[in-house]
This record gives sequence, structure tokens and C-alpha cells, in this order.
Amino acid sequence: MQHQRGADARTQVLGVSRDDLQHLGGHVEQQPVGVCVLITPWNWPINQIACKLAPALAVGCTMVLKPSQNAPYSAAVMAEILHDAGVPAGVFNLVQGEGAQLGEVFASHPLVDMVSLTGSNAAGASISRAAAASCKRVSLELGGKSANIILPTADLAKAVTHGVTSMMGNTGQTCVAPSRMLVPRERLAEVEELAKRACESLVVGDPNSAPSVQTTQTSFSSRWAGRPVRSRPTSRTSARSASLREK
Repeated sequence: MQHQRGADARTQVLGVSRDDLQHLGGHVEQQPVGVCVLITPWNWPINQIACKLAPALAVGCTMVLKPSQNAPYSAAVMAEILHDAGVPAGVFNLVQGEGAQLGEVFASHPLVDMVSLTGSNAAGASISRAAAASCKRVSLELGGKSANIILPTADLAKAVTHGVTSMMGNTGQTCVAPSRMLVPRERLAEVEELAKRACESLVVGDPNSAPSVQTTQTSFSSRWAGRPVRSRPTSRTSARSASLREK
């Protein structure tokens, strides 16, 4: 407040009134941020590549795409498409490799202006630390535990079945999978039975339900399902892993 009083006094000394200041305008000029590093995940490869690449191209940025080493081919196809479309050399660059090694290299490089990462919380923290030294911009889309909130007036049979199907899509390998269902307490038993039926009706091997991306992911999911928690949930149904031979 004292600073503002001083500003008022200075405008009086300069012979400028507040009315004069109200007529002054500002100019905002938007410019490409510069060299962008786009780090994409394995679970929605072509979607994530397009979502990051399109705006960067539209505003005139140059970019380096580093896709997941577990889903490299979508990025290679995109590189061919851009080449055939006539994108100038050096505007789009593709680098394949281990994320744990390349991520920090990109984030700490002085010629990189921004890093956009979709990945795990651990990867996001690593990128943020590496980028902090040069104060470069960082955009992160990390893991979550999405809540599916079902209101008392909802059609339970429809809402619960749809919620289970959405959670299991892509074998649950998506950051927006609604893996928590919040329901009215008085209807919990009804919801549990509906969810149990929906889970048991899923067909393993359905082309719409892709397999786990790799054996390490399957092992991680199995360990997570078996770990103790502070409030142990009640298991209403279960399933076992199926090999390709069994399918």
C-alpha cells in the first residue's frame, strides 16, 4: 500500500493523472517457445504424439520427439508422414532410446526451451529437477487415480457397468482409467454386486482389450494387487493371468 501511494505521488509530479493512464494500452505478442522436447508414453502412442506435435508445429516450434522405447513404431510412422508432407529438415526430429537416460539429458540441455512429458510421477519429478537449473518450461501429465463419482439419482446398472468397462479399457493402462468408484453408502451393496457382474462378464482376449504392454507391467500389476494396505478392501471377484497360448 505504501508502494502504491508512492506511485500516486510520482504520477502527480510527472503531471500524469489516473485518467490519462486508463487510456494507455498494452501489447501482447505470442511467439514460439523454441525447441520443444516431446516425451510420449507407450499406452496411447499415436494419440499422445499427435496431441503434442500438432500445436508445436502450428505455432512454429522446432521439436525433438522421444517416444517410449516400448512403443517406437508409431513415432517412426509419424516421422515418415511429416517427411512426405514436406516438413523442412530440422523442424521435426526423432530420437529413440531409454527414457531414464535421455529424459534428463534433454531436460538439462541449454538449447532446449521446453519439455512436455506424459509419463509416471517418478519421470516427471526427474524431468523437473533436471530442468530447474536452467528454469526451462515444463509441462507434465502424470499418473493418477481417477475417481468415478456416481450420484444417488444415477441409473446404477448403467453407470456401474459403464464405469467398469471404462476402467478395464486398454487393460486399464491409461492415466484416466476410473479405477475408484465413489457411491452413496446406502447403495454400496447394490453397486458391489453390479460391479462384480460387470467384471466377470469381461472376455479376456477381446480385441478391444489389449494385453499388457510387457511382462514387467504384468508383474507390477500382480504385485500391486497383492500388497497390504492400511484398509484392506474386500475382494468380490478375481481372475488369473492368461497366456497367449490359453487365449
